[in-house]
Amino acid sequence: MKEAVRVGFAQLDISPRLGEEMAGYGFYLNRRGLRHLDPLKARAISIFASDHPLIIVQMDLIGLSKSFVKRVRERAGREWGIPNSCLLLHCTHTHSGPVSFPYLGCGRLSEDYLKELEETILVLIENVLDGMRHVESCVRFQEPCRPIAYARTGLGVPDPYVRGFFFIGEGTRTGIVTHACHPVVLGKNDAFSADYPGCFLEELNAYGLKALFLNEPSGDLDPLSHACSWGCGTEQTLRIYGRDLAAAVFRGLEMAEVASIQGVRAESVDCVLDGWVPDRDQLNRELDEASLQLKEKPFSGKAQLNADWIQGLLSRAERGELGEEMKLETQVLCLGDLSIVGMSGEVFSSLGRRIRQAFPKRFLLLAGTCNGLLGYVPDQRDVEVEGYASALAPRIYGMLLPRPGAGERFADQVIEVIRHCEIST
Repeated sequence: MKEAVRVGFAQLDISPRLGEEMAGYGFYLNRRGLRHLDPLKARAISIFASDHPLIIVQMDLIGLSKSFVKRVRERAGREWGIPNSCLLLHCTHTHSGPVSFPYLGCGRLSEDYLKELEETILVLIENVLDGMRHVESCVRFQEPCRPIAYARTGLGVPDPYVRGFFFIGEGTRTGIVTHACHPVVLGKNDAFSADYPGCFLEELNAYGLKALFLNEPSGDLDPLSHACSWGCGTEQTLRIYGRDLAAAVFRGLEMAEVASIQGVRAESVDCVLDGWVPDRDQLNRELDEASLQLKEKPFSGKAQLNADWIQGLLSRAERGELGEEMKLETQVLCLGDLSIVGMSGEVFSSLGRRIRQAFPKRFLLLAGTCNGLLGYVPDQRDVEVEGYASALAPRIYGMLLPRPGAGERFADQVIEVIRHCEIST
């Protein structure tokens, strides 16, 4: 007998008040949102096909801390008995939202906003559980799209596909769509915006499709509008990207395959990203150098960032908390022949391809910037050339520096987690 499947969808507005500091685009900018270009939303889908529902919450935010995710999961567990492994929190990583993650030098957290966000997520989960409906079938698709991304490192190859699946039943079409591109179309603007994912989903919604968006591994992929002049994207650019992505979904659905949704499994495992730090003497020398630079140029954001990062490492070393490995949660939700893989890092596109190529017969939706965000997961080439993601970004995230090959070894661990979940299903 086939297992009955029920699905729910809900969304709520999470737009911040005007004046909140915005995340990203430079050091100590005090960049604040002075207007709302479009609403920021939290969306959720619940899939009930076993003892516990699988719940995916997508937010138009840059990222979340591990402590925030832990609080939400603990409350969801107490209220509805949802295991941690069955609740995935994903941020699209828009840089036109409020600061929701503790970056160094790239915006200050608003504790008031985070408290409101936590309550909103719990209400959203309640709504999505209360609104579940029986579904008759599920279809999946993978369709190439007109390019909207390019590799800012000059080495990567953008993933050309829009992927997704939709549940069909009781007059609704509800599902998940994915693509890979940094949501930084608007550059250093002063307007809160969900960036291109918001326009993408609004376009689908206008045609009766209820969906949430997962940003696939795109640590090295920026909008194509930046290729000649960085930060030149406009509102019109957002609309064009949204329509192009939606058009790929419509084409994909015309030839979509029926997906099996029998058999559910959820796993959450910490995978290791190998890291290192300079020795104590070198850190002290670099701190002295940064302090000297700040005396000469008090408003040097890069020098201030480096000083803050080194001081943080030295403090952790004194407390005995400075190891040589970093842990990123990898969460796998398997539903029949579908798998959703959430990783808590800005994973490079080449590593996403490495993971996907290991499963040529399985339909994978990969997502970076999930759950408690650690930082970038660069590939070997970026580490070798000391690119932004390997040398500067770790300071913003307050993390260790990645070792050569760390990203590839991380991807191989993710592959093993998916295999174990697939076998268990």
